[in-house]
Formats: sequence, C-alpha cells, structure tokens
Amino acid sequence: MSNALQPKFPVVQIKNCRLILTALAIAGFLFNFYVFYPGFLTSDAVDQYSQALRHQYSDWHPPFMAMLWSTLLPVLPDAIGMLALISAGLWGGVALFAFRLTSQVSYRGLLVFVVPLLPVVLNFSGMIWKDVLHAALWTLACGILINDDGKARPASILIRALSVLLILAGTLARPNSIFASFPLLVWALRDESTWKTMGRAVVAVCLFAAAAVGLNKLMDVGRDQAETSIQIYNLGGISHYTGKNAFPGTWTPEESKKITDECFTRHSWDNYIWSAAPPRADCSFVTQKLRDQGFWGSAELTRVWLDQIISHPKEYLQSRLQSYQNFLRKPTQGRSIKDAATIVGGEVQKAPKHSLLTVAVIAYSTELAKVFRPWVFCFIAIACMAWVVSRWRSASNTIQFSYAMLCSATIYALSYFPLGVASDLRYFYWSYISISIAAVVIYLNAASHRSRQGESWRSAPIGISLSCALIVVGLLITALFPV
Repeated sequence: MSNALQPKFPVVQIKNCRLILTALAIAGFLFNFYVFYPGFLTSDAVDQYSQALRHQYSDWHPPFMAMLWSTLLPVLPDAIGMLALISAGLWGGVALFAFRLTSQVSYRGLLVFVVPLLPVVLNFSGMIWKDVLHAALWTLACGILINDDGKARPASILIRALSVLLILAGTLARPNSIFASFPLLVWALRDESTWKTMGRAVVAVCLFAAAAVGLNKLMDVGRDQAETSIQIYNLGGISHYTGKNAFPGTWTPEESKKITDECFTRHSWDNYIWSAAPPRADCSFVTQKLRDQGFWGSAELTRVWLDQIISHPKEYLQSRLQSYQNFLRKPTQGRSIKDAATIVGGEVQKAPKHSLLTVAVIAYSTELAKVFRPWVFCFIAIACMAWVVSRWRSASNTIQFSYAMLCSATIYALSYFPLGVASDLRYFYWSYISISIAAVVIYLNAASHRSRQGESWRSAPIGISLSCALIVVGLLITALFPV
C-alpha cells in the first residue's frame, strides 16, 4: 500500500504530543465515567445483569456480555465495571486514532476527540447495552489497527492478534455484526496476496461463528429462540400486506382480522410479545398462542416462514423496506437516561437525582441526537467511500483503513434490513462512531496532503471499486426505494 505525500503542516514533537493525548484520553474517560456513574440500564441490561449474578445464561440476549459482566462483578460491582470498560474502549480507541493522526497532520489530529462528544455518541455512552459494548470494543480494536504498520514483525503480529480478539469480543456481544467484521478482519489479516488475505478473513469469520456456538455449549446457555422474533415480525408484515393471516395454527376470525389490519407497525415487533398501549394494537396474543400451540422456536414455524417469503416476496420486501426506512429516517431513542434504572448495592432501582453536569449532558445529547438521523450518516459514508476509492493509489494507509471502517459501518447498518425487528437509534451506534471517525480521518488527510494529478475511479483495484459499488447500491435502494 502506498505512502502519503509529505504533509503541508509540521508534525508535533512526539514526546509532547503523547503527553497531551494521554491527558486528553484520561480526561475523556473520567468525564464519561463521572457523568454516567454508576451506569444506566434498561430492561435488556437488567436481564443480563440478573444472568451475570446467577451464572445462568440464555440466548435471548447475547450471553457473552453477561459472562463478561460476571467476571467484572467481583472487582467492580454493580454496573461500575461495565461503565468503566465502555468508557475506556471509546476514549482509548479515539486516543489511539489521535496518536496516529497527530503524527501526520500535527495538532489538527486532536479533532478526532470531538467524536465521543457528538450527541449521538455521548447520548448512549453511559448506557450498559450490548450495542454500546460492541461499539466500544471495536473502536478500541480500530484504534490499535490504525497504528499498525503492516510489517511482519513480532510487535505487529501481537497488535493484529489483539485487535482480532477485540473484534471477536465485539462480535460475540452483537452477533449480527459478524458480517461487518469482515472488512476489519481483511485489514487485520492483510497480506501481499489479495486471495490469501480474503481467505484468512473468511476463515476468521467462520471461526467467529464457531466460537459463538462453542461458547453457548460450553456455558450451557439456555435456548429462548430469539430468532423467532424475526420470523414473527416478518409473518406479521406479510399478513398485513397480503390481507391473509400467514401464521400457522388455529386462529379465530377476530384474531386473524386483527393480525392483518392492526398488528403490524413499521416501528417494531414489540406489540406482538408485550402488551401495548394505544395507539398501537395489543397483539401479545400472537406470541401467546404460538407458544400454546407449540410453534414457538419450532421447525414448523421456520418452514412456514420460509414458505411465506418464497410465496410472497413482494409483500415480504415491502414490510422490510417499511421497517428499515423507518429505522433510517425516524428511529426511536428508546428509554433515555432520564428514565433508566441503575444498580446500587446489588439492587436494581430507579436512578437517583442527577448532578447538574449529568442533567446538562442529557439535555444536550438527547435533544441534538434527534437531528443526527442514520440516513444522513449513510450518505456521509457514501461520499467518503467515493472519495477514497477515487484516490486509492495515492491514499495513505490511514485513509485506506478509514475505507475498511466505512465498509464495516455500512454493512452493519444494512444487516438490519433482513434482521431488524425495531427502529431503535442505538442499533446504529457502531455506524455513528465509525463513520464519524472515518470522516475526520479523510478530512484531515485531504486538507494536509497534495493530491496526485490524473486520479480516477479506475485507479482503485477492481475489488475495492466493486465493494464500494455494491455497498452504495445497497444503501441507496434500501433507503430510497418507494414503498
């Protein structure tokens, strides 16, 4: 991979730079830890905390987070350990990016410290959620990778191994991110041979999947068939758009009419499992009857689900586009910090009165986060990817790595097209962070280096250009296709 041209701006002295960056990283960590102390939880995290206490795990939520939490509890009780881990991952990862950038573009590299203070990032950085843990682990992994020179030295091998372990941990915390891990693994396992690099990455993804299955078996994780939520939501959408009840089993005419006319919403599948208040219809009877009739998590439900998708592809895609576009354009923030619980002395309770600083941060991050819609960041990612590809041959390793992050971010967002069951803003958390960091990297390098003449789209290898085209087309179709 090519080296960047000489920067226009003088590089800061390494010793002074490291002291400043270390101080800023520690200050950021302490700020996040103090503002959100002792860590905030919603029902998902409360369930995982309960599993961590009992050392009994289920797969409704990824069990890895509860397992990790249980190892931290003897040292840092309640949610304190998880808050410290998340804060360290986010600010440590960003600090590592700053180390790299300041060595290239002088003090301008400090701009990357803005990312964890963006409303959409700060909004959730005190929430003990699998989405936030996943993003923190991957941010740290990317911060490590961007400082790797790619040479086959023992130090470089250790750096890559550590980053791969962090990517694995993030994948175990958020299993649908396994697809988004591929671009990062391609970079971490890169070789002079493209085919060898791709082969290593494919093997790594397969090993990640095997690790998840093996961990569940080793820890005797209970099967709650979380994938059934996807099947129910899809069947509900098909029922709505075909006007016919697509669920297996016996239903009264009144229930079938409610399923086709009222139950499906573009927001989430929640009203199929939990009682809902108006204006949403209470369709919790769907889940209850599927359980009573033995269909929950059954092979028969999977067969019916696949048959309905094959028989009604138009209606299936229509329901998926409705849900996914709502996720991109009008996501819900879920329960905010103002409504969240916390843990004190091992007991889950309503969060105590917040400090003035916490109140100010909540007001800033909650209100302004509404402006930062996922679709806006998707189009920022498209613009950045096009810029990098058009200048690939003259781009520095730092810029080329930002392309890997953009691919990861957009693939992660696209994974919610087939797999999403809700429109929560937190599902875009990794994409927010990675697109923001990549945009800063590209902006700083574009401002600091002279471009070579005669660059064109053809200057990128065919694999890079093809990956960019596929992702851009996928984003545009799923985001803009009329439904």
